[in-house]
This record gives sequence, structure tokens and C-alpha cells, in this order.
Amino acid sequence: MKFIKRIIGASLMVLMSNFITNLVLASVDGPSVFWKYSLWGKRRAFTEGAETLSKRLAEETDGKFKLKIFYGGQLAKARENWDGLKANSFEMATVCNFYHPKKKSCLNGFNSSIFATRK
Repeated sequence: MKFIKRIIGASLMVLMSNFITNLVLASVDGPSVFWKYSLWGKRRAFTEGAETLSKRLAEETDGKFKLKIFYGGQLAKARENWDGLKANSFEMATVCNFYHPKKKSCLNGFNSSIFATRK
């Protein structure tokens, strides 16, 4: 029963966040904004969500919000995205928490319990 309540709660949060995002994007009338997004590697299936986000932001804001995606370590090396965000070198990045076990230990808690072995 507890598990079902968690699933329902998570589903409601996702639906509400999508609803609020649509309201906000539909009514944007402000200054022009330019964000840099750092991704490691090259364009691939994993990054298509970021590409779609970039296109949708431009469409919904009439080009006032531009999200430029930089691939292959153009802004930071794959293992330095946290550092780049902290230094304000770019506004957005995709990170792999396994690369930074000591920088963001709270993220590793989700992984360690899944792969823990029993003795």
C-alpha cells in the first residue's frame, strides 16, 4: 500500500510540474535569455531530450530563451561539469554522479543500495 501511494504521489508531481511548465512557457514575455548547456560526448539518443527542450523553449518564447548545447567537452571536460556549474561557466549541464562520488555524496545514496551485495 505504501508503494502504491508513492507511485501515485510521484505521478501527481510529474503531472503538476508539466502543467505548471506549460503555463509558464505559454505566458513568457520578458527579456532575451541565453543559456549554455554542457553535455559530454556527441549527439545521441540520450541527448535528444535536451535538443527537444532547446527547440521548444525557442518556439514557446518566440526566440527569447535560447538554450545552446555544447557537446564533447567544449565548455568543460566530462568529469568537470559540477566545477563548471559552480564557477558559473555555464548555466546547465548533464552530470554523472558516479564521476563525482565525493562532491555530491547525497546522489550516490540512491545507487549504492541498489547494487549492494549481501554476504
